[in-house]
Amino acid sequence: MCILSSISDDEFRCIIKSSFYLKDVIVKCGYKASLSKRTRDKIKKRIYSLDLDTSHFKYPERKTIKQLCVVNGKYHRGGLKRRLIKENILKEICDSCGQLPMHNNKVLVFTIGPYKW
Repeated sequence: MCILSSISDDEFRCIIKSSFYLKDVIVKCGYKASLSKRTRDKIKKRIYSLDLDTSHFKYPERKTIKQLCVVNGKYHRGGLKRRLIKENILKEICDSCGQLPMHNNKVLVFTIGPYKW
């Protein structure tokens, strides 16, 4: 298995130029595609420190809220809730009674139920 520090800068530049996804870079460096966030961040840091162009990288388009809010969807509910709150679609108050997310100095956890578009 190739370690990132053992790859020369020139070799690393060639890897970046010939890759279209960060996952390709990871595999070409000798790592498994499913490596830890820490190693992935090291690769990104090296790309940044060498000021390499990644404009040719292909990134998947971010899914719309309507694409995420489907029955039996695979998107994590916690992530969906955070995104709905961030995009001001969902407010952190109870839909039924209007209770704010604090009660007796304790944080209440609101769950996501069926949402009608």
